[in-house]
Amino acid sequence: MRATAGDAAGADADVEAALRAKPGHPAALLLRCELRQSRGDWRGAISDLDALERTLPRLPNLYSARAGLKQRLRDLDGAVRDLDRALELAPENVDSLSLRAALKRQLRRWSGWPIRSALRWRRMTREGIIGPPLGIVP
Repeated sequence: MRATAGDAAGADADVEAALRAKPGHPAALLLRCELRQSRGDWRGAISDLDALERTLPRLPNLYSARAGLKQRLRDLDGAVRDLDRALELAPENVDSLSLRAALKRQLRRWSGWPIRSALRWRRMTREGIIGPPLGIVP
């Protein structure tokens, strides 16, 4: 209630009190995860979802949410692994399927970048568009 009223500090205190009273409580962990996300604390939010996984390991939305957070941290391999798990549990989830496809496409593009860049550089120097890098004698 305090979070929606704009009292973030009060909401944090309430959630921490709830977790002290009942450690690992799923609703409290989810709320703390949301509060951390609203502050941009992606790593803290992931740790809350990790704790929730120990309690509810068969919750597909947990893995999808964690994949989104890992994507923000540029951990694309970890995000794809979480989406794979989410799809094991809920293969009909179109959002997870489309996000996994986008991440895999992005990973494929990044993995070939150094080779494509070197080939492009070589072609441009051969065609006289640019000169050789400094220190290299043609």
